[in-house]
Amino acid sequence: MRCLLLANRLQGAGLHIRTGRHFRTSAALQKVHAGKLFCVKRHVNRLNNPPEIVIFDKDGTLVDFHSMWSPWLLRLVHNFETSSGRKVCGDAIHDLMGYDTVEKKFVPGSLLAEGTMAMCKRALENMLVSQFGYSETEAQTAVRDNWVGGVNPSGSGAKATVAGNPVEPQQKTEQELVSPIGDVLLLFKLLKKFNIKVAICTSDNRECTTQALQDMGLLPDIEALVCGDDAFSKPKPHPHNALYLSKLFNCVPEKMAMVGDTPSDTIMGRAANLGTVIGVQSGVCDTETLLQDSDYVVDDIHDVLDIVLPGRLHTDDMSRNTALRHASSLAALRDELLQAGKLVGKSMTGSESRFFHTSASKYSSHPKLLNTSPNSQSTKRNVSSTASDSQKPAVSSGSLTRPLMFDNSWKYEADYVVVGAGSAGCTLANRLTEDSSNSVLLLEAGPRDYSWTVHMPVALMYNLGPEKSKFNWNFESVPQKNMNNRSIYCPRGKGWGGSSSINGMAYVRGHAQDYNRGSGGPLHVSRGTSKNPLHEAWIRAGEEAGFALTDDQNGFQQEGFGWMDMTVKNGIRWSTANAYLRPALSRTKLSTLTKVAVNKVIFEGDKAVGVMVEQPPGSPPIKVRAHKEVILSAGSIGSPQILMLSGIGDRTHLQQVGVDVVQHLPGVGMNLQDHLEIYLQHKCLQPWFLFQSGQCGTSHMESGGFIRTDPSVPHPNVQFHFLPSTVIEHGRVAPPFECFQAHVGTLRPKSRGSLKLKTSNPRDVPVIDPNYLEDPSDMQEFVDAIRITRSVFSQPAFDQYRGEEVSPGSDLTSQRDLEEFVRRMADTAYHHSCTCRMGREESATDERAVSAHEAAVVDPEGKVIGLQGLRVVDSSIFPSMVSGNLNAATIMVAEKLSDRILGKDPLPPINVPVYQSPQDTIYNGHYQQQHHQSKQFDTAHQQRTQKAV
Repeated sequence: MRCLLLANRLQGAGLHIRTGRHFRTSAALQKVHAGKLFCVKRHVNRLNNPPEIVIFDKDGTLVDFHSMWSPWLLRLVHNFETSSGRKVCGDAIHDLMGYDTVEKKFVPGSLLAEGTMAMCKRALENMLVSQFGYSETEAQTAVRDNWVGGVNPSGSGAKATVAGNPVEPQQKTEQELVSPIGDVLLLFKLLKKFNIKVAICTSDNRECTTQALQDMGLLPDIEALVCGDDAFSKPKPHPHNALYLSKLFNCVPEKMAMVGDTPSDTIMGRAANLGTVIGVQSGVCDTETLLQDSDYVVDDIHDVLDIVLPGRLHTDDMSRNTALRHASSLAALRDELLQAGKLVGKSMTGSESRFFHTSASKYSSHPKLLNTSPNSQSTKRNVSSTASDSQKPAVSSGSLTRPLMFDNSWKYEADYVVVGAGSAGCTLANRLTEDSSNSVLLLEAGPRDYSWTVHMPVALMYNLGPEKSKFNWNFESVPQKNMNNRSIYCPRGKGWGGSSSINGMAYVRGHAQDYNRGSGGPLHVSRGTSKNPLHEAWIRAGEEAGFALTDDQNGFQQEGFGWMDMTVKNGIRWSTANAYLRPALSRTKLSTLTKVAVNKVIFEGDKAVGVMVEQPPGSPPIKVRAHKEVILSAGSIGSPQILMLSGIGDRTHLQQVGVDVVQHLPGVGMNLQDHLEIYLQHKCLQPWFLFQSGQCGTSHMESGGFIRTDPSVPHPNVQFHFLPSTVIEHGRVAPPFECFQAHVGTLRPKSRGSLKLKTSNPRDVPVIDPNYLEDPSDMQEFVDAIRITRSVFSQPAFDQYRGEEVSPGSDLTSQRDLEEFVRRMADTAYHHSCTCRMGREESATDERAVSAHEAAVVDPEGKVIGLQGLRVVDSSIFPSMVSGNLNAATIMVAEKLSDRILGKDPLPPINVPVYQSPQDTIYNGHYQQQHHQSKQFDTAHQQRTQKAV
């Protein structure tokens, strides 16, 4: 606390300071160098001696990214808009690449800033197919013909520096010239003065990079240059290039430093175990993300000197660069915004301040938000020229897109207001606006999904890790009495795509007996591409253990071992934001708002007419009008919380927290269900390095299985996810060694929990109590599953890979030992659901007829019982969980109910044959040598059952 007070006083005195959201006095220090305060993530003592080598990224770190790539993007858009093929909206390309056309800058986490050119091309091809009706071949041809330089002919995906593009000199404008950030030449010469070598590691190609560095006069002071198209190079964040430089200079990694402005730079430095990793705020990445893998985060490239050469510089060595520092302008901007009333409460940090307060707040927080002039510079989208739309002013800001209907009594208006841009919300936004007569406003509490950590499948643990992510709500449960009083982590997606943007990408429909089935849709699924031999071993071991192989876990036979489907397309996570939202963004009747906190639903009598929101959170509340319906798609935590804040829930509980009762529905927040899972781990004798070439386009969770632990169970009650690497505490704990592991989870637990309000303050996190393992049968299923999993791992297929059992540990064998292991180590599978149960209307309020866990909240069409104009459409309305991952089922619910909202008749059920499990054994395979073993297990299980009875 004293450090924070000191920081505030220094900031008030106008001194250069940097603080971050992750600053904690118990785990982080603030180091003062040359009168400046830097954010330090962990205690490090590495700078008593200067590093021998400093590796710099180029774009955004040494060269201004915005001035460099803005002209490139404008040329790309021009090519598409003037090509002879189908008309492509330039705004769609701007949105895809993460470019703010008002500020003429790339937003933090943009695809162009953090992705390779190969990723950008694939994303553009996907957009042409999904939004503009191109075939795959047409899209590839269009991108090839209209692309502006940027890709090496070898196909390495290396970016080309704009100044080095094959453009005649007289064609270059002043804006297209490479603009260094400050006096980089002086920086390099000062490093050389102290015998520190300078190296450059960039994703750009060598020809263009060399020319650009030569133009800036930097080439003579650079000892080594690693480019994206070098034969030995591997794309960031692979540590190979940093280790290559270590070997080249015969320097141990601990005596090297990495300086970059994106996570791909800082992760590379951390993965290579470099002595110091420094993040630079260039405006293309926010402070929070940079902090996750950096020792320091600085505002200015020149502040690197204060870190690597503490106390060695004369005060006037860098005096000529004082005016170039971002801190003074940032402080001045903050003061200006405070005086103007546009900055409310605590300031955002770093690039968020630079972008949000100068773009989004400039318009979205202004009293005259809606600009009635279609020719105004603040109008980001063209208003439709139709008579109906010409009356409606266009809204433009960094956070809001598309025109909206408006009158003087409400801030925003639309026919349908959808709360939550997650799996269900994105689906609804697409389907409802297919009818051009409907206007939809999609509200999201989190940001857009502009980050490689979302789109790169291999980064799935990044937003679940030790540092809190802006794409994750990071909830925690109350201490669980049946799990050694542990609070259980409850990650939920926050931002475009919701949990589909941070989940494991497993596409599992559940068992056919869970619900009726359908087919088709824009959600693309694929099988894994890693060709990891451990997956083959897992599937083979399942067969050797006596279980069947299944070709399709979403088809005729779920039960057995086999390959999993993943929501991945062309190496990119295919979240609902990609599958449903982006294809609809070009529709004039769809508008989106991000970073919006919904406080409650507004009622006129018993009809929902809108919502009260804060944008951004902490600002004065504003009203949003819904002419037809308010649809809550905020998820199994958010939707019941909003209902209760709106006065809909159990009367007694609402009165206890001071909320006026609108509708007594005791089932709101009850019936909370979640899948638990445990990890069974073995040390791996032949680890498979995940950073092999081409391995970033998969989650590596490519195989799994479904089994039964009891012959009397009609269909699988246990699910396996196999992972050929080590994950501990959701990736929040660094693994001490290489392992392979099975995530073992029960599918239909009988325990039921609850969610309640802590207070009537919408910003207070609700009280989440899953009540895990309350029913004794849930524990027994886990014990049985552990024994079966051990049998699978003991098969010959794993002989060449299997080391010692790490978890639970081979010494834990008794019923009591295994139960204690479950209480100590079981964790969430991220499938919280069922808190606004769908059911019969008569069960909603008759507390004598059913328990609160069985009380319905919505009817079969998602309408909140007893009220008008209000629906809930997300995983919270499940009466019970499906037998598998929930994302596919959530999308199905949104698809189904969007039809009902639009008045469409339900599709007829598809009656297809379904596999029937054997009733005398849990084994369904063909390995006869397992017959004796299977009979042994079945007999033991029957004996335990008889004893319990």
